[in-house]
Amino acid sequence: MTENERLPLQQINLLSEGVTEVENLDQLGPTIQTIYRTGKQETFLEQLTSFIIKKEREIEQMCNSHYQEFVQSVDQLLKVRQGTVSLKNKIVGFNDELQQAGSSIIEQKKELIETRKVLLNIDTAIETLQTCLHILNLANRVNVQIDEHKYYPALRTLEELQNVHLQEVSHYDFAKYIAECTPVIQNKIKDAVTTEMKEWLFSLRENSRQAGKYAMTEINNREKQWREKVQAASLGSENPSPVIELVLDEDNADSNAIDNDTIKIDFKPLYQCIHIYEKLGKKEEFKHSYHEDRKAQANLALTNSFSLKAGNIDNIQTFMYDITGFFIIEHVVLTSTQNFRSNSEIDSLWEMVTNKVVTVMVQSVQNCEEPESIGQLKQLLLTFIHTMESYSYDVRKLRELVTALFWQ
Repeated sequence: MTENERLPLQQINLLSEGVTEVENLDQLGPTIQTIYRTGKQETFLEQLTSFIIKKEREIEQMCNSHYQEFVQSVDQLLKVRQGTVSLKNKIVGFNDELQQAGSSIIEQKKELIETRKVLLNIDTAIETLQTCLHILNLANRVNVQIDEHKYYPALRTLEELQNVHLQEVSHYDFAKYIAECTPVIQNKIKDAVTTEMKEWLFSLRENSRQAGKYAMTEINNREKQWREKVQAASLGSENPSPVIELVLDEDNADSNAIDNDTIKIDFKPLYQCIHIYEKLGKKEEFKHSYHEDRKAQANLALTNSFSLKAGNIDNIQTFMYDITGFFIIEHVVLTSTQNFRSNSEIDSLWEMVTNKVVTVMVQSVQNCEEPESIGQLKQLLLTFIHTMESYSYDVRKLRELVTALFWQ
């Protein structure tokens, strides 16, 4: 083969080494044109065939030399594939297990949430029940306190129940029922204390008589002591000392017509009634009611008729005891309470009673024919005047009566 015949094959060989390069592809066209121009196609084909066979041998030789490595690589790839498949299966299995475990956890979580809701409802129910029980206990305590005559604590418990505890459970029917019963219970308390106060007023008729008797007896004894000391001073040619009267007044101050060994008048029913009515906002109602009751009692004491024809002043004396005790009670109530009894109310009653006393005394003196009885009547009236004066009552009209009847 000549040099010219080998040249195209060499060019093809060069092209085959860099066939992927774009600049070598540009040389392929002129090479093929040269082959056709020289008419060497057959020769070129033979050379090309020989070249191909050579390259195939090289490839075969190369493959033979790397076959073992290739087989090992393929085995490794197969093992990797098997491992990949096994790993995939494990992952799938693990995913299934995870899904199952996750589903179980989700269900448990749902159950936990429901359980927490139930527990919360139970706690709420327990708290509500405890509140309701406390309210019912308070309501029951009100009834117990009323039965035990502890009316003011019962009213305070009822007020606490109404203004605090019932507000927390106002949506329950029993709370509405208790709220509706509250005015009824308040009226029940008011009626109870009023009843006890009426009973106390009734008992005052006898107790005030004893108080009046005690006060007038104390004044009478003091006057006797005074007269004795005056007489003793006269016999001794000594002037009566004003200190003596002061000492006698101090001795009398220690006596108490409503709290002594003979009588003890407890004003608790009255004070309790005042507090209850004031708490209910009805103090004015009670003030008016009490004034009318006391006025009726005073009128009842003034309805008695007296006569001294038999020379007996016991009825008049009892009348004086009643009047004295009545106004001692009024004095105590006036000085021991605030904004309940007024001076004008008591003065009005005193004016009414004074007029009656004047009438009784005038009639008694006119009808009395025994000088001894008139002297007893005079002493009784003076003792009455001094007793009432010690309680700061206006006795000017009574002194004028004494002057008009006994000093003419």
